[in-house]
Amino acid sequence: MGEISDEDMLRARFNTDEDAYFFYNEYAKFKGFSVRKDHKTVVDGRTRRRRFICSCASVRERKWTNLHKRRKKARRLTRCNCPAALNIVYDDELNMWTVRGFMSQHNHVLAPSGGSHFLRSHRKVSLSNAVLAQNLYALGVSKKLVMDIIISKSGSHAAAGCTARDLYNQMNRARVERIIDGDANLVNSFLEDMNVRDPGFFKKIQVNEKKQLTKLFWSDSQSQEDYKLFGDVLMFDSTYRTNRYDMPLVVFAGVNNHRHTVIYALALMNNETIDSYEWALKTFLAAMDGIALKSVITDGDAAIRNAIENVFPKSKHRLCVWHVVQNAITNVWTDGFVKGFVEAMFCKGPPDAFEKKWAELLIEYKTVAEQKWVHNIYEKKEMWAEAYLREYFFAGCRSNQRCESINSVVRVCVKSGLSLIELVDKLLQKIRHIRYRDFEAEVNTTMTRSAQIPNLTLIGEQAEALYTRAGYEYFFKQLLHEPSYVVNESYEDGEDIIKYLVNRHMHPNAPATVEYNREKDAYNCTCKLFERVGFLCRHILAVLKHTHVKALPKSCILHRLGFGLRLKELEEYSRDLFMWGCESVQRCTMVKGHIAAFDKGEVAQGFDETPVPENPLGFEEEPVASTPPQSFPPDNIVDPQRDLGRRGGPRRAKRKMFHQRTSTRRTCPSNYLSLDFLNLGLVCL
Repeated sequence: MGEISDEDMLRARFNTDEDAYFFYNEYAKFKGFSVRKDHKTVVDGRTRRRRFICSCASVRERKWTNLHKRRKKARRLTRCNCPAALNIVYDDELNMWTVRGFMSQHNHVLAPSGGSHFLRSHRKVSLSNAVLAQNLYALGVSKKLVMDIIISKSGSHAAAGCTARDLYNQMNRARVERIIDGDANLVNSFLEDMNVRDPGFFKKIQVNEKKQLTKLFWSDSQSQEDYKLFGDVLMFDSTYRTNRYDMPLVVFAGVNNHRHTVIYALALMNNETIDSYEWALKTFLAAMDGIALKSVITDGDAAIRNAIENVFPKSKHRLCVWHVVQNAITNVWTDGFVKGFVEAMFCKGPPDAFEKKWAELLIEYKTVAEQKWVHNIYEKKEMWAEAYLREYFFAGCRSNQRCESINSVVRVCVKSGLSLIELVDKLLQKIRHIRYRDFEAEVNTTMTRSAQIPNLTLIGEQAEALYTRAGYEYFFKQLLHEPSYVVNESYEDGEDIIKYLVNRHMHPNAPATVEYNREKDAYNCTCKLFERVGFLCRHILAVLKHTHVKALPKSCILHRLGFGLRLKELEEYSRDLFMWGCESVQRCTMVKGHIAAFDKGEVAQGFDETPVPENPLGFEEEPVASTPPQSFPPDNIVDPQRDLGRRGGPRRAKRKMFHQRTSTRRTCPSNYLSLDFLNLGLVCL
């Protein structure tokens, strides 16, 4: 470009007018000015003349320079009647565009070297940078960091070819173009495509009389299978400000055999009334083939609590202990009461021990006993006191922290201005991340062994082969403490019952009673660790050693722990078969034919199988109706109503004093149970 003279410009020829504009713009970029398209002459529907001018040509119209009664600050002046221009015409004889006029002189200062990317016609986001920006932003990378990555990839700001504002505008245009036919319609189509790829995918949409989207629920087949395996405990929670419509996001989560969080379903609702939560729970029940909840943990929200009581009246409902403690801190300001309250909450032993502890607490704090909150929370004691919950299985969970951990991740990558399709994309990424972590844990369980040698070697080896790595590490803690316990006494209590009194060494006044049933080959301990967590306690292990038992009884292996291992073994064997079948069309057809002709009844005939109990924890099953058909929404769905509010930023609320605050916070941190400020040293199982 530096060697092109004015004579060379006058002799230039172009196939199209766009080629001429591209050439002149590149010339302007080298020289340090910006190009703007000006007049064109059209004859018989064909463009015959074109004029490209400097962006500083002409002057701003007077109506834009009138500074009186302006509501916005006037922009800086950039036009100064610059004469530089390029005129081209179409030559019919040559069948090309030729230059008929060229002015190279400018009446203003040109941009310095390396500063042309600030000029308008040169500020462009390349296709590769646009795709990179969209992919990074979809992964939760901030726009500012996206721009920094593009600059680093390009080598310099000038080589990036655009400014940060250009990149932001391009990304926003892409977002708008994506939902040009409607945000709700796009989400519906996206979920329908997932249903095609995943036949077990479950989706339900509800609209109002205006066909506006009000509720959305979805769950894929993998989530439904996870619920069938590990759905004995459910964490149910909602979070806010995840989308531009302010629709609360409801998370149905649990814990699997790796002690990892697993997501069963997700839902968006237009409000948080009892009816909305009942809709979400009934839809959840339909998606999970009518399998009712056994245990559920919530934050204590009244609407959620009432909805669970109406839909699942026989499920055991537990309140998140972190929220209960926070409510105690907020409502009771007497020094020392909260510490005693927490000690009573985690009181070990039967309900009588809790009642004694509670009575002592109220005697010590007589003024607190008269408060309404203390009376109300005591009425709900069966939902938060450990003494009343020790016989129910919660997989070691005492709070909603697993839902909150999901919400915390969602809050990092999800902003209130996101569209519904962007929110769904990010939630699916989170689910893929969770499942990849589970796959990694499966590989570690298969490929590694523990370096720690347990005291009960045979039982330890059996447990390591049966449990996942995380499960064995938890069980190993019980094996580690087992030598500290001894069986002091045993006696028969009936025809089939033997009871053992197990004491910790040097602590003879606090025995645990282990009951053994000969007929069922089952053990039961007063500490109720197996009922709560699913692993044998150190007391039962001491009895097994005392009675020279070499293997864990089948009744002491929780169904959810052994099922995963058997499933993994079958998957390993089937993988070789499927790989063999993929080598040719004939083999593939043969394998598919055998699978289609598979009959569980014929295969199982002749086998003397030990039946696996359908309800190993002894919960009373709740009869459920048949799965209702899914309701299909209309073809054209209107986006939810947006509450735009007033323009400008939100006003800051006045800071309240501590005694004026109410318990509105619903965020449960992962380290909530450390309670360092209480010096209690209580740790969540």
